[in-house]
Amino acid sequence: MTDLELKYIENDGFISNDIFENKTFECVNLRKADFREIVFKNCRFADCNLIGASFIDSVIKNCDFSNCNISESYFKNTKLYFCRAAGANISQSHIKLSEFNECLFSYANFSNSSIENTSFENTILKEAFLSEIKLKKSVFNNCNFSGADVFKTSLKNINLSTCEISGMRFSENMWEIKGALIDPIQSVEIVKALGVKFI
Repeated sequence: MTDLELKYIENDGFISNDIFENKTFECVNLRKADFREIVFKNCRFADCNLIGASFIDSVIKNCDFSNCNISESYFKNTKLYFCRAAGANISQSHIKLSEFNECLFSYANFSNSSIENTSFENTILKEAFLSEIKLKKSVFNNCNFSGADVFKTSLKNINLSTCEISGMRFSENMWEIKGALIDPIQSVEIVKALGVKFI
């Protein structure tokens, strides 16, 4: 049993003011863990259960959560740098006042989540599921949304002008993109999505 599991069990899921570095956690059950002022650095989570976990005032750097279940989680004042979460289930989560920088979320599922006052910098969201998300005062800079599904997610007032948006998937009338901020070159991708052909 890892030191993280022991602390989780001994403290009824509450873990604070600690650093976990260069660790691998496999098939660990951390359901509803309450992480506060925690640092995870160079850690790998393999097939772990993080459903309902909270990450508050924490730093997560160069960690791998690929294919983990992190649904119904809560992130507040937490910074993620150089992290991987390809194929992870992050649906029905609440993310606020947090930062994601140089992260990889290809094929991750953020559906039915709430994202508020959060920034995504240089982050890859290719083929990610971003449907029915409530976005509020969040920033996306140099992000890759290629093939991402934004069905029923309003992008109104979201600045996508520095992002890759080719192949983004919308509902039939494409109301999701209405009011978004894009540059003239990106408008070509939107026209293509409408089925217009150039001659």
